[in-house]
Amino acid sequence: MRLILFFFFLVISILTAAEKDNTGILKNTNPTAVNFNFEKFNLMQQAKNDLNDDLVQQHSKKSGIKAALMSAAIPGLGEVYAKSYWRAAVFFALDVALLSTNFVYEDKGIDEDKKMKAFGNEHWSEHQYWSKLYYEADVLSKDNPDLAERLPDYSYDESDPYHLLENYNNININALRFLENELGYTHTLPSTKTQQYYEMIYKYLHQFGAGWDDLPYPDYYDNLDNLGTVTPNIEKYRTMRNRSNDYYQTATTMLNLMLLNHVLSAFDAALAVKQFNKKINYAVRVNSQFDGFDRVTTYGLCVSW
Repeated sequence: MRLILFFFFLVISILTAAEKDNTGILKNTNPTAVNFNFEKFNLMQQAKNDLNDDLVQQHSKKSGIKAALMSAAIPGLGEVYAKSYWRAAVFFALDVALLSTNFVYEDKGIDEDKKMKAFGNEHWSEHQYWSKLYYEADVLSKDNPDLAERLPDYSYDESDPYHLLENYNNININALRFLENELGYTHTLPSTKTQQYYEMIYKYLHQFGAGWDDLPYPDYYDNLDNLGTVTPNIEKYRTMRNRSNDYYQTATTMLNLMLLNHVLSAFDAALAVKQFNKKINYAVRVNSQFDGFDRVTTYGLCVSW
């Protein structure tokens, strides 16, 4: 840049045929001649335009694509690049707030989910569920030889209202899983306690309601009219489950809003760069004034934003 400015002033100096006197003031060789003519003026204008183009390309213009990519990665970063600091602060603060809220509600959902599962493990019994299915199949097997042949020979106390299977821990539950289909039930209890497992035990009470420990009687939900009425434990479990889902949903919403914030910040950064580039103006000023008896030519570079 220094080299460019040097040649610029050198060309102007030659064209104006100026020389310094003993006072050190730049003045025309011929004081009676007109200081400028059209040819000299056009040359200076061309030099001014060339200098403007060089300054704009090397020192002022910013890339809108670069700014958009920066803000897409970290909201506000592209705005900083475009020197739009207040907008950068807004987008970055919003991203931090949304991320923090996501973490808070994600943790709340996890904690509530753990409490719900612990409550379900305490008050819903697989022993009770499979015992009921076995008892129903045992009753049907009296008139169904094929079922009687496939039904394992397990024992239970018929005086117990729940007809709980004896020695349950030694029973191969996989040998009973065919009963869900055999008895006309539409769902299959997962063999492990997955998320689906904890969903089923309170959603499909006609089948799985028998496993809850506070039923008025074991086959309470065999009566379809009772499906609209839940026991206190089922109600508490359902409330915990819904609360957990609400926390997770809020956390997911925060993530979606964060994504939107990244997109909006990217567009805003590109706009900020466009506005920044428009605000920069360059001008080269050439003036002529009298210094005593001589006309003196002065040059100036004005950069404003």
